[in-house]
Amino acid sequence: MDNEAQDKIIQVNFANEQRNAARDFCEVHTQSNLKYVMAVWPQARLDEQAIENCRFFKARFGFEATKEARSDVIAFQQKFGFFDSQIAMLKRSSFIRVDMNGMRIDKSVLVPVLGWMQIAMLSSVILILASMVAYSNSPEWKQAVGYMILGVVSFMTLMWVLKSCVLPRGLLKEYGVLRDQGDWKSSQSAAPSA
Repeated sequence: MDNEAQDKIIQVNFANEQRNAARDFCEVHTQSNLKYVMAVWPQARLDEQAIENCRFFKARFGFEATKEARSDVIAFQQKFGFFDSQIAMLKRSSFIRVDMNGMRIDKSVLVPVLGWMQIAMLSSVILILASMVAYSNSPEWKQAVGYMILGVVSFMTLMWVLKSCVLPRGLLKEYGVLRDQGDWKSSQSAAPSA
């Protein structure tokens, strides 16, 4: 290679982390995709970033919170070992309540009981509608369409009720949150310093 060609080689450094192997090979690590960042960063760094940055916290868990509440959520997650998606599900189903001063856990039995009552009422309505379809004078193909529509609607509704009312309490029980008599906030010292 002559001197003119070598003079035209330009190296540009973007980002914090870069490693140049040698000569014609250059490896660059840029964080252009948030999902990629959450997949490769260590857990401690993710937790620290989630506490410090409200937008990162919202992208990770799906809801916004104050810095105190973010710190409480991270401490709760670290103590019991929940996944990010499970924290988001508990928040959507109102078993985790976040306010300006922090986070609290709803351990009541009322929501699952109401969920099972909804399932029982929905099942009785579906059985009544299915018997109406069965005893109708419609052709068989119309009855089949009626059964399919009832099946799809009842399946989707039952899954929604289970995910929002019944399963979150089972998740809290499985991870030992309901048996925990101590204050889970006492483990907040394990969280990265805010």
